[in-house]
Amino acid sequence: CFSRFREQSGRFSENLHEDVRGLLSLYYEASQLACEGETVLEEDMAFSSEHLRARTTRMDKRMSRQ
Repeated sequence: CFSRFREQSGRFSENLHEDVRGLLSLYYEASQLACEGETVLEEDMAFSSEHLRARTTRMDKRMSRQ
């Protein structure tokens, strides 16, 4: 189910960096399904968390609270 966030090469989709809803979705889904040692889901959580934190100052208040 996480393949929609990645390109065929396995890298995260370029347009995901600016897609706040997509980043939130990725983070929530990965955090709900992750078990210790699942590197793919840990990578997904780290990627989305990093990019969401970087964008919080540019989001509207409602979105940044999520």
